[in-house]
Amino acid sequence: MKRIFVSLLVIVMMLPALAQQLQVEKRVNSLLTFPEFRKAKVLQSFNRSVEADANIYLGKSTLVYKDSNQIKEALNASIVGVQFDDSTKYIIINYADRRMAKVVSQRNYNFLLCVTTVDLEKYNEETRGGANLPFFEIDGGLYGPSAFLETDGDKWEDSKGYPLKDQYFFSVKGTIVPANETAIKPYISKDFKEAFKNKMADRWWSWKDPNNLKDILLFLPE
Repeated sequence: MKRIFVSLLVIVMMLPALAQQLQVEKRVNSLLTFPEFRKAKVLQSFNRSVEADANIYLGKSTLVYKDSNQIKEALNASIVGVQFDDSTKYIIINYADRRMAKVVSQRNYNFLLCVTTVDLEKYNEETRGGANLPFFEIDGGLYGPSAFLETDGDKWEDSKGYPLKDQYFFSVKGTIVPANETAIKPYISKDFKEAFKNKMADRWWSWKDPNNLKDILLFLPE
């Protein structure tokens, strides 16, 4: 009886680790984050904004908007983010490629961010390099130079769908920092150095778990 109890206790203790290892693979049949374009406020520099029917293109995690029958990629340099009608918010993390990151959590002026894109490496393996994501062509647009996405190619007929990957970042008072121990360590407040060290020693800790990553916000300077 005692042996059975010990065995069960070991299994229970191992469950969190197994849950972290078995990461749920996300797949979608559309290259757009939302099934339908949503009313959104496109945020610009100097506290300006414009309204648009918008979405997020999963090929590059960039902002796209609907203009007649075309889906255009917004490339205006003044755009800093977008807030959708359900309060979901994205902010620019790379002005060179216009990548948008979803705000997962916020504490004061610091953010936990997530960039979700198609896992091109896995996608190319599964299609043996024979299929390409819908392409963009340069075109003029409402928000400055933009590019349009072929609307006929925004779905993959394969039942498996497009494989996705998540990449996490922190925005520490405006500085974008990859979510890993080496990158974030210099930004930890002096008062929380020991707490951060203890957190890193936790065997159940995962840099891929957003619930774990939210704790790091507590260690950052206000």
